[in-house]
Amino acid sequence: MNDDGAVSVAALSLLLAAAPAPKDWVEDRIEEARALANRPAKSGTEAGEAWRADADGLIQQAIDWDRMVSASLGRRRWSELSEPQKKAFGKLLRSLIEASYRSKLRLALEKKEEREGDLRIEWLEESVEEDEAELEALVHTRGRSIGLVFHLVRTPEAWKMWDLETNGMSTVRTYKSEFREQIRNGGWEGLMGRLRAKLEEVESGKGEFIPSADR
Repeated sequence: MNDDGAVSVAALSLLLAAAPAPKDWVEDRIEEARALANRPAKSGTEAGEAWRADADGLIQQAIDWDRMVSASLGRRRWSELSEPQKKAFGKLLRSLIEASYRSKLRLALEKKEEREGDLRIEWLEESVEEDEAELEALVHTRGRSIGLVFHLVRTPEAWKMWDLETNGMSTVRTYKSEFREQIRNGGWEGLMGRLRAKLEEVESGKGEFIPSADR
């Protein structure tokens, strides 16, 4: 390795060592989401467009899209797709997840008075093994508790989330099960058609896509 390569490796090692712990990273993202949920912004206005851009930016930096997208189909199914299919599916799934999170943030904004002071996060176990981490938490709200497990991977930029379990229900496993069934019933084009229809539904405010504890 030449001197430039050695410097690059050393610089990367320093960056990773200086990166926040998984819990700190998750807390920072939660605080950013809370700030957005508390920021009034009417759709169709300049403030609304700025809010949407900030919401999309938060979602984009928080998720490891490559891993989430491929895991949602499973390794074998993903490896069988052509590159155009991978690109089209990844773009569609990403749009669905972004639209769903925006919808949830807007709903939190609409119910601001109802929820103020009524949510507490209790952080539990944190486990880190090389570039993988799991962080467990309990969210206490309105007399009930919701168990969360954040599945994280360390990238050159920061920790990123690729799966979230809610009361034992994995987002990625749920997607994988649903997508497998849709492919079995309608083939690949059937799945893509269902996802496009779901995107229209979510963007119109008539549905959701992210599994929740209430399902």
